[in-house]
Amino acid sequence: MQCALHTATGKRYAVKEVDKRKLALHAAKTTNAMAACEVEAAVLRSFAFPGIVRLHGSFETDEHRCYVLDLLPGGTLSDRILMARGMTPVRQTPSAMIGTAPKLLPLRYAKIILAEIAHAAAHLHAHGVLIRDIKSDNCCFDENGHAVLIDFGLAKIFRDDADFCADEPGEELMKYTAVGTETYVAPEIVRGEEHYDGKVDVWSLGIMLYEMVYLQLPFDDRVPIERMKKIVSAPLVFPSEAACKEDASQVNALLLRMLAKLPAERPSMAQVLDDPFIAGDPDASTLQDPAKIRTLFLSDFVPPPPPTPS
Repeated sequence: MQCALHTATGKRYAVKEVDKRKLALHAAKTTNAMAACEVEAAVLRSFAFPGIVRLHGSFETDEHRCYVLDLLPGGTLSDRILMARGMTPVRQTPSAMIGTAPKLLPLRYAKIILAEIAHAAAHLHAHGVLIRDIKSDNCCFDENGHAVLIDFGLAKIFRDDADFCADEPGEELMKYTAVGTETYVAPEIVRGEEHYDGKVDVWSLGIMLYEMVYLQLPFDDRVPIERMKKIVSAPLVFPSEAACKEDASQVNALLLRMLAKLPAERPSMAQVLDDPFIAGDPDASTLQDPAKIRTLFLSDFVPPPPPTPS
């Protein structure tokens, strides 16, 4: 990823470079690599919506496919979680300089991030797009500290106007494809079920919410097969000495719903936004509006200005 300056306007953008040679080598073995680039570009071109990174243009050089995207100087959620745990982010990004890193991510901030990502995901679901890779590494922050989803390389455009989370008889389901990041993947994918739907994104967002609140993953193990077993069958437990020092009863109740092993027992993305954790907030009318929520001032998490590109 490179930082670029539009000389006519003075605006800065991020440029994502995809190596054509690596793409060709991968495409020789599978069509997924080429399709992933095309699907990601199609998704980004089609949706200008709060919480979804915008594609402003694309071009090709002899060596790369290049995509011009919003510059998100606040780094990733995974960086902020590492900082909250007292660790140094792996990547040297502007996020390493964000104000004063709190020892905890306040529930209020976790709630705002949850609502912003849920709005974006619900919009995509309503238009037939399954994300399939929601995780803290793919949640970045703009210059005002608001959450934005990036990286739609694993997304699937299923059908226009399909509502993946309609909870109605005969709802459209996706033919099973094993994708996603292991620690965020839903039980039905691990089990190899023939079909799955938008509830896999709800599960992944639930994992991310747990990670924000408790600074750890709920189902993790150094041994991959043991990790998969935990995802499928281990009960959800909360730390006895919770990293969260606030009243976590509401968020815990939501986590139990989002991380239910059976997809039918999980809420849809729209229902997540109606949960008491969000709907019971004094600013519920703002949190439940995808445009108004961007007006909230996140003073403790505003990153410094992006570096001037050379």
